[in-house]
Amino acid sequence: MANKVLEGHERRQHDEECQARSIALKEWVALKICIATKPTRTKQAVMWAILLLILGSSSLMTGYSAIGAADQKAQDVQQSSDIEHNEQQIKVITAQHKELVDNTETLAKTVFSIREQQIEVQINQKHLMETQTKMLGILERIDRNVQ
Repeated sequence: MANKVLEGHERRQHDEECQARSIALKEWVALKICIATKPTRTKQAVMWAILLLILGSSSLMTGYSAIGAADQKAQDVQQSSDIEHNEQQIKVITAQHKELVDNTETLAKTVFSIREQQIEVQINQKHLMETQTKMLGILERIDRNVQ
């Protein structure tokens, strides 16, 4: 309608027509929605196929999980035995290291003792040289006196 202002009976008649069209449109949309969502055999078959695929894949994943769990358990057992073996090796290595440290300390004490003895020998050699020098001096004087 053109820009016309309706009054009285015409306005009421126009409002009733608009309301009737609105109700008809709502019914048409409801019918289309009902038809679109109504389960047909094809839709039901597709839904059952999807449901079966989901159930099949979940059971497959459960099987893979069980296999993975068995493999993980085997790995855990192997790692536990490896850990025990490594702990035993660490105990052996620790004992050997302690023995090596003890031997090194003993060797260091022996080397220190040898060095002290070398110093004493050098001091004694120095005194011996001094004594020999003095004795040679005395022998020379004796030799001069004898001649």
